[in-house]
Formats: sequence, C-alpha cells, structure tokens
Amino acid sequence: MYGENWKKIYAQKNGYDLNISEEEVRKKLKENENPTNGCLYIMKGQDFISLYEYSLITIDGIVKYDCGEGPKVFNSKEFNLTNKEEILNKQLVESFTLSYTEKDYLKRGTKLF
Repeated sequence: MYGENWKKIYAQKNGYDLNISEEEVRKKLKENENPTNGCLYIMKGQDFISLYEYSLITIDGIVKYDCGEGPKVFNSKEFNLTNKEEILNKQLVESFTLSYTEKDYLKRGTKLF
C-alpha cells in the first residue's frame, strides 16, 4: 500500500518514532490487525502458489485456512519448492505482488522472462 517507503510513511501516519524497527512496526500492526476471513476456490495441486500469494500480503507471512480437512497454517517462511514449475510460479507471483514501481516490475518481469 505504501510502496518501498512503507515503514517511514506508516510511522509518520501513526506518530511512531521514525527510527522504529520493521519488527516493531509489524508487532504494532499485528496488535491492531483485524483478521480477514474469506472463502475462495483453490485448485488442488496449485494450492501452494495461491497460499503463497496470499501470504505475501499478510503482516507475518502466515495464512490460516481450512479446505475441509481441518484447520491448517501456511507459513511463507517455511515454503519449500520442489520443482522448476513451482519455482517459476513463485517468481511470477512475486513479480506481480512485490513490484511497487514500474522499474521494479520491469526488472522482475525481465528476469522472469
């Protein structure tokens, strides 16, 4: 939402010290977070990439979900790739999700291509 300067903008907006660490900002965000619930269809076999994509827009990289087999947790920090297709899909998701500027988007897209 705030791009590359997210920490500075968020700190100013909320009256925090500008030297606050990213971890402290994340902790404060987590304290004020309202969990978002939703329901969507995820294709079996491609579920890892959908969960990874959603985890990139969370504060802590964690998505809690239940696909009928009981509650589970997807943690992007523990995301292990097993083949070239998964690596390519991961890079594709990152190029769309983590690109904040046109220059960054073109750089990631060119690298992916």
